[in-house]
Amino acid sequence: LFHYEKIVEFAETQERIIRKYSKAPITHNGHTDFSLDNYLLFKNLDFASFDDYPNCDNYCKMLYNYDYFRSVKNDGRFWVMETSTS
Repeated sequence: LFHYEKIVEFAETQERIIRKYSKAPITHNGHTDFSLDNYLLFKNLDFASFDDYPNCDNYCKMLYNYDYFRSVKNDGRFWVMETSTS
């Protein structure tokens, strides 16, 4: 739990600094394989986002990520920040 809280604390500090100087939307790269509490991490950010590198051997994992990140924010919006075509 400690490292979850420290990562979120760092993200919140960065978010406050960015909001002071910019009106641009703010997010962070997440993933279900990272040791993060994504609900807590994205709580104060504008939308959820994640990295997805799907392959044909793990199609179900890709679908899981899309469903999972759709649930992280109440409005269901999310972005795929990084991906691969293979």
